[in-house]
Amino acid sequence: MILEFTEDDIKTGKNTVFLEDMVFKAITVEGFGSKFNLKGIAVIDGEVYNDFQMEVILTEEITPKFPADVLEAEWEEYEFLF
Repeated sequence: MILEFTEDDIKTGKNTVFLEDMVFKAITVEGFGSKFNLKGIAVIDGEVYNDFQMEVILTEEITPKFPADVLEAEWEEYEFLF
């Protein structure tokens, strides 16, 4: 299942995650259960990376109705995909 953030989600920052030295702005969320791939734009130390991807493993399985559900869930781990 692929979920896409709406313009309103983007305007209100529901697609934004702050991790370590990175700001990630998700555009799509794809996956199911507890494993999801996020695609979007990352800003790391002032450098912008388009088409950035990361994999997220959640602590519990969910069935998201909205892409923000994945960002708001508790993450067990994440990994950058290059």
